[in-house]
Amino acid sequence: AREGKMSEMKRQDAQLDQLRHRCDALEKEKDDMADQLAYTVTMHKKLASEAQNMPVIIAEAANLKKRLAVALEILGAKEEELDDLRQTIASMKEIYQTELSKGA
Repeated sequence: AREGKMSEMKRQDAQLDQLRHRCDALEKEKDDMADQLAYTVTMHKKLASEAQNMPVIIAEAANLKKRLAVALEILGAKEEELDDLRQTIASMKEIYQTELSKGA
């Protein structure tokens, strides 16, 4: 009877040890999940804040796009003006050369 009680106590001790290990593992898992939840909440707040700024960013991008289009138009006009001036200079050189050769 005594040996039976001893083996029963050993079995219960082993069971208790297993339960302690399982409890420790579950505690660690709970801590990991709490950390993950905290990270997820932080990321959610960050992304929500960024989402609130999106209309402003989109408006700024549209404004920059318009400004770029205007700048490209001005650049195109200046390039045309420059081409006209180059042609005028080339024509004037030809006239000057012609006048020089007539006078010589």
